[in-house]
Amino acid sequence: MNYKIPKSFECGGETIHIKHIDNLVQEDDFKGYAHYDKDVIGLQTNTPGFIRSDEQIYHTFVHEVVHFILHKQYKIDLRKDEHFVETTADLFVQMLKTAKY
Repeated sequence: MNYKIPKSFECGGETIHIKHIDNLVQEDDFKGYAHYDKDVIGLQTNTPGFIRSDEQIYHTFVHEVVHFILHKQYKIDLRKDEHFVETTADLFVQMLKTAKY
């Protein structure tokens, strides 16, 4: 599968921008984040100090997209439920990886 991550995308009438960050894990202990007020998703990149495969980075991207979708739907309880978000992201990634065209 080609794990392409866009530079930006539209969600709920807003343009969400993607930032690739080299030291996110070292500074904040996160692999990714969704910043709703700034319409930004931040993703930890693959660095010598923190090795991440393209698939891992893509999965984090999908995980943060799920957070944004729930935020735009005003589903605050679900947006904060990491188990729900992670399971939903897993299912999306599985669907995308196994899709036949």
